Amino acid sequence: AFAGGRITGRLYPSKIASQVGAAFAVNGDFCGYRGNGIIIRDGKLYRNKSADWDLLYLDRYGDLKTAPNDACDGEALAAQGVLQSWCFGPALVREYEPVPDGALASPGLSKRAREPRTAIGQVDTLHYMILVVDAQRTSAGTVGGMTFSELREEFVRLGCKTAYNLDGGGSTTLYFDGKVVNNPCVNGERAVSDIIYLK
Repeated sequence: AFAGGRITGRLYPSKIASQVGAAFAVNGDFCGYRGNGIIIRDGKLYRNKSADWDLLYLDRYGDLKTAPNDACDGEALAAQGVLQSWCFGPALVREYEPVPDGALASPGLSKRAREPRTAIGQVDTLHYMILVVDAQRTSAGTVGGMTFSELREEFVRLGCKTAYNLDGGGSTTLYFDGKVVNNPCVNGERAVSDIIYLK
């Protein structure tokens, strides 16, 4: 769901979740913060732009797939029945195999930093897993969090076929049963453009 129903809107994740009647929600890819990438929501193509980021998409069979954004075309994906897509990354696991260290990066994001993380994986047909990792930033540094490699290894350990990193840091938010149940690192929620939710 987009904040206020617009790709460029911004609201707290809990507010978006409440508006759409979500029982469970996490922050998405903050697609409204950037102007690039392929963005499809509920089968509608909102953006078809170049980006040096990995793409995650949910096909018409409910399978999560990853690819470099620039190896895909948004119009073709929408025509094939892709339901949702997110442009952030990096991809962490493909076909049960960990993505090699050399490919474990997204422009502007440090793969070695320990940060709050939100990530999604698929175990099997219509069986998904979402991990939310908290961290707190102090004057002495970050306490908690995960690096991309640690996050990747956790999804491998949990038996995921596909796994992908979503927006994290101050955006990391887990909403369940009417309230935020994690501890966002920015002393409260950050207004974001989108969430992934279940009713």
